[in-house]
Amino acid sequence: MMPSLVRLGVILVPIVTLLSSAALFLRIQAPSPIGQNPFSTMATPQAPISEMTVASFNVRYDSSASALSSIRQLLRGGFAPYRSMSDRSYPPEQRYGELHWAKRVHKVVDTAIFHRWDIFSFQEVLPGQLHDLVGLLDARTEGLPPISISKGRDQSPGENASATGNRSHRYDWAGVPRNDGKAKGEAVPVFWRSDKFQRIGASQGGTGNEGVEHFWLSPTPEAPGSVGWDADQTRMCTHVALQPSSSTGQLIHVFSTHYDHLGERARAESSKLILRKAREAVEHTKETTGLDPLVLLMGDLNSPRHERGWKTLVEGHHGVDRDSQGNGFTFFDGALSVPTRFGTPYWPIPREEKTASWTESSDGGLLSEPYGPQTTFTDFQKSQKTAEDDRIDFIMYADNSAVKDHTEPSESRQRWQIITFGTIPSWSEGDAGFQISDHRPIQVTLSWQ
Repeated sequence: MMPSLVRLGVILVPIVTLLSSAALFLRIQAPSPIGQNPFSTMATPQAPISEMTVASFNVRYDSSASALSSIRQLLRGGFAPYRSMSDRSYPPEQRYGELHWAKRVHKVVDTAIFHRWDIFSFQEVLPGQLHDLVGLLDARTEGLPPISISKGRDQSPGENASATGNRSHRYDWAGVPRNDGKAKGEAVPVFWRSDKFQRIGASQGGTGNEGVEHFWLSPTPEAPGSVGWDADQTRMCTHVALQPSSSTGQLIHVFSTHYDHLGERARAESSKLILRKAREAVEHTKETTGLDPLVLLMGDLNSPRHERGWKTLVEGHHGVDRDSQGNGFTFFDGALSVPTRFGTPYWPIPREEKTASWTESSDGGLLSEPYGPQTTFTDFQKSQKTAEDDRIDFIMYADNSAVKDHTEPSESRQRWQIITFGTIPSWSEGDAGFQISDHRPIQVTLSWQ
């Protein structure tokens, strides 16, 4: 009997060892629970920031798709409450070129994650969409606006905040709905990497009590929901002051906005208001810290280059004369300021004076021209407008001592400098191909050099 037990032991020992090794391997390789970031519990080193990627994307409000579905909704007695991307009851088929938000949201988030955006803004974000973006981006969940939930739908990522506990999140954000500043209407939120930046209040040279300010594009900017000049709708701007975890010591002011689509005067007046707000932010920061901050303006301005909305912001640059009554504080347009080998097809001169020559550079390591398509507004069907008229999304940066621009003389000390600009395609190859929005996202890379 003993020899039999010995033989049995010889057989079992390797099997037990193998099973134990397999269990250890599976435990190491097991995927994280759904909705949990596998890197969220890891300590993140606070390395100096020498380069950052900044982006802006009009994601298209959740319109519940086509005119046909809208008619059906009206015949049924009105529009249904918001249904998140986790709602499995929405029609999966493509309709009239625009897919339901529940389909598009995943590709919107993929774009931000794949391109490793550090600071970015979205436009046309309804409260329910904000819940989805926050959940899928692994952003802080506090401060989300309430939403109306349709019966029978699954839980949205933003609603599962309690499951995340007190762990750190990859992104922080700020934004409020524009109709009332609380729960109704579109938002223009700003997101940023929480391991790279922190909000800075006015007492430390930033803005507001907690580094955030919201104002409306109207003669009464402090009044939520106010409509300005000849605008068709209420419009607003979210302003965030950030401190990078780097040795630069310079604050960053970020303004995210969405101008009115009908009121041309409203767009021009909105630019004047933002210039004033940005100038005040710079003056306050400089008084408090002694340094000029980097100021970024991004969003859907609905203003082509031939309009005063754009010209007011860039006076003194890109072929636009400075207004004799101006205060000298203006912005560079990122698409027209990026250094390239073959110049830019965006033509920083009036349309009636176009020529066929670009300023060329023999320097290596530069883009040949701004990356990607020239237009940023695509609609969901072919546009009849020119490329110039359909470039209405912008990333700009203020002309002050925090930046140096290759088109302007500058001293040799270190500053932020734009090194790439691109318009990213908004086409997804999934499900036979579809557009994830009626706008393309735009992106710049800034380097401390």
